[in-house]
Amino acid sequence: MHRNYLVTTLILVLLCGIAWGQEMLPEPLIETADPAESILLNADAPVTAAPVDNQAPDTTNLFGGRTGYIHPFLSVSGFYTSNLFRTADNEQSDRYAVITPGIWLALPARNQRMPEIGTSNTAPGGLSLSRLTAARERRVQAYALYQANILKYDQYQDEDRVDHRLQGMIKLSARRGLSLEIVDVFERNSDPYGTGGKAAGTLDTFDANLFNAILVSRLSPKMLLRADYSRYSLNYADASNIYRDRDDNSYSGYLFFQTTPKTALFIQAEYINIDYAEAGKVDTKHNNYYVGMQMQTSANTRGRLKVGYGMQDYGAVDSDDFLAEGQLDYYFSPKTSFYVQGTRRILETDQIGARGILSHRALLGYRQRITAKWSGDASLFFNRNDYNGTVNIGNRIASNYYHDEMGGRAALGFSPLNWINLRLGYEYRKRDSNFDSEDYRNNTIFLQATAAL
Repeated sequence: MHRNYLVTTLILVLLCGIAWGQEMLPEPLIETADPAESILLNADAPVTAAPVDNQAPDTTNLFGGRTGYIHPFLSVSGFYTSNLFRTADNEQSDRYAVITPGIWLALPARNQRMPEIGTSNTAPGGLSLSRLTAARERRVQAYALYQANILKYDQYQDEDRVDHRLQGMIKLSARRGLSLEIVDVFERNSDPYGTGGKAAGTLDTFDANLFNAILVSRLSPKMLLRADYSRYSLNYADASNIYRDRDDNSYSGYLFFQTTPKTALFIQAEYINIDYAEAGKVDTKHNNYYVGMQMQTSANTRGRLKVGYGMQDYGAVDSDDFLAEGQLDYYFSPKTSFYVQGTRRILETDQIGARGILSHRALLGYRQRITAKWSGDASLFFNRNDYNGTVNIGNRIASNYYHDEMGGRAALGFSPLNWINLRLGYEYRKRDSNFDSEDYRNNTIFLQATAAL
C-alpha cells in the first residue's frame, strides 16, 4: 500500500521546469508564507526545534553560494519525564536523549529553511491544517530535508528507537499567473504512549507518506482559482493495527475573490475518499464545504479563517457536522509575536469500534527576542476528542468515550555564536476523560543544543 513519490516527483518536475517559461509569476493574491506550518503542530513529538534559520553563517566558500545550497545541522537534547508511559497509576519516570542529525538543501541557494509541513495520522488527507499558498519569490525553487530522531533511554532501553522524516518540495511559477507547488513527506514515527487503547508501555510504529500538489491560476486581477490533490498512505508495523492502515485521496477546489489589496474571500469544496486495508472495514467518504477569508492586512498580520459543513459517509451510517479552522500570526514588533490556531473537524479513529472523532483543538503561542543572543517562547494548548461509536476501554465498552488534553510549554534560548543555539524548557501535559484509567499527568524538562550551517 505504501508509496513514496518523492524521488520520481522531483525528477519529473525539475525536467518540466526547464521548459516552464522565463518570467516570474506576478505578485500573488495573498502574500503569505505558511506561518502556521512553522509552528510545532505535534506537541507529542520530541522537542527538537529546527535550527535558527536567520542566524546561519556565511557559507560562500564552503557550500557554493552566498546563502548556501547545503545546510547540515545537529541537535542533541536531554529529557527528564515524570510519566513516560502516560499512565493513570504506577507512573514511571525516566531520562532519555534525542540526537537529531539532519541536512536540508535548496536550489537556488537560500539561507532560510522552508516551513515544515504539519502532518497528522488521524486527519483525513494527512494534513494537520490546510496549507496556505506562499509568495512565489523565484521562477523555480527546489528544497529537500532529511532528519532522524535517535532516542536513547536510561532505564527503559527496550524503548530505544530511530524516527525518520524526509521532505521534498518544488515550486514552479510561469507567466499569466500560473504556478505549481509539489510536496512529498515521508515519516517513520510512533504514536505517543497512552493512545489507541493499547496496554501501558505499548508503542505503535508506522510509516506514512503524504503527496500534495497545489495548482494556482489567476483568472483576473481580482480572481484566483486553486486546485489541490493529496494522497496520504498510512501503514503500521504491528498487525494488530491493521484497522488503521489506509490510503486517503483528497481533492479540493478554491475560488478566491480579492476584496482589498491584502484580503481575499474564498469558497472551497473538498472531497476525501479513505480506503481502509482491513478486509470488511467500510471505506469513509468526506464531503466538506467552506467559506472563508485569507489575509495579510499588513506586514504584521497574516492568517486564514474558514467555516463550513461536513458530511461523512460510513457505509450504512451517515453523519454531518459544522467545521471550522483558523490560523493567525501577529507581530507586535520585529522582536515580539504571537500565533493562534483552532480547529473543529472530524478525524479518523484511533480506537477499535469508533467510526470517527469530533475534535476541537486550540493552540496559543508567544515568541520573544530578548536580546541579540537571548530569546524565549511559550505556548498553551487544549484538545477535546469525542468518539463516535462504541469503543473498548480496558474491560469496559463505551459508547460515549471522550477525553480532554491540555497543557503548556515554555523555553528560553541562548545563542553564544551565530551557528549554535541552546534551549532550556519545561512542558506540562494532562488528560481527563470519562474513564479514570485513561487519565494522566506528565512533567517534562529538556535541555537542547543545536548547531546549524
